[in-house]
Amino acid sequence: MKKSGYNILTSNNRSDHEAVYWFPEKVDNVNDYLSGRHGTKVSNLEPTILIIDEALENMEQQYLYGYVFCMKWN
Repeated sequence: MKKSGYNILTSNNRSDHEAVYWFPEKVDNVNDYLSGRHGTKVSNLEPTILIIDEALENMEQQYLYGYVFCMKWN
């Protein structure tokens, strides 16, 4: 995913949910993307966000789980 330019994963599930479904996204600036969500109304529909680089560097493999859905457009 990283080679394809994806830098975050989003999910409508909580990260501790039994089956997490992730959707990769490409954002120009991760910090700007995250700050754009800062201060918004918190709801159950707000996505869980995982920054790929931070996860690979700082999380143990046992905590990196779920299903990643990539769509390929022809």
